[in-house]
Amino acid sequence: MKVAVLASGRGSNFQSIINSCEKGLSPNTNLKHLIVNNQDAYAIKIAKKHNISYTFIESKNRKREYFDQKVLEILKKYEIEIIVLAGFM
Repeated sequence: MKVAVLASGRGSNFQSIINSCEKGLSPNTNLKHLIVNNQDAYAIKIAKKHNISYTFIESKNRKREYFDQKVLEILKKYEIEIIVLAGFM
């Protein structure tokens, strides 16, 4: 499964998912991408540490449709099959 994680903050849930994958507890799970709406989210540092690509999408002062469209573009680009909301918004 190609998985994208959406996070906004510290990334503790994101880290737990990574740990589960690394321990073999989540078979057939391929963490492909992280999407964040907070450019200071610690989850970005976690993604970098584990060589997981990420995208920051500004959500403040934007219409919801803009944010949703950008997320859909990324999901299509990485052929994502599962989305995990890990402490998102």
